[in-house]
Amino acid sequence: MQMRNSIILPILGLVLPVGFYLIIASFIAPVFTALQISNDILLTTLGIAYLIVISHGNLEAKSQSKYFEKYLIKLENDNRNSEDNGSLSLNFKRGTFFFINIIGNLIAIALWVFFMPDEFSESIGISNIWHQIVVLIIIMFLVSNVFKIICTSSMYAVNISTSLNSMKFNIASDVFWYGLIIAYFLFLSGFFI
Repeated sequence: MQMRNSIILPILGLVLPVGFYLIIASFIAPVFTALQISNDILLTTLGIAYLIVISHGNLEAKSQSKYFEKYLIKLENDNRNSEDNGSLSLNFKRGTFFFINIIGNLIAIALWVFFMPDEFSESIGISNIWHQIVVLIIIMFLVSNVFKIICTSSMYAVNISTSLNSMKFNIASDVFWYGLIIAYFLFLSGFFI
């Protein structure tokens, strides 16, 4: 399924995080009020989180867009070399990549906010709270990136290996950042001592 509207998906990518953060704020605001903490802190935190998610999604979309520009040139060269002279009608829009990456990042954030790792982690024999958080972060990484790979593959009708190849720098970046966070929580658990 190839998206034809190049305006609606980037706008949805910009609006969906706001709605998601308002849902999160509706759970957190009563707690802040009960603790007599100003909700300005909550709005500031959510605003900063919004900017981080939007800029990170934009950088991921830019990386994928660059890959598919080169991929399209390669396909056109292969098409010229073959005897079939049909034109390629593939259209890789950066806005669609932006939408996919924003939704993938929101899935990871939703897992962090709403998923309780204690029952799952205890079922596999992990009782340390810090190790449970590490399991949660690994699940966040896997679910988010698998979603991005499958959506890219299905929206642009490319195979999974091409989709995975387009995300190699994004996944490397995620491995670095998630790895730092995992190392921090493992340090808190006393794993390195």
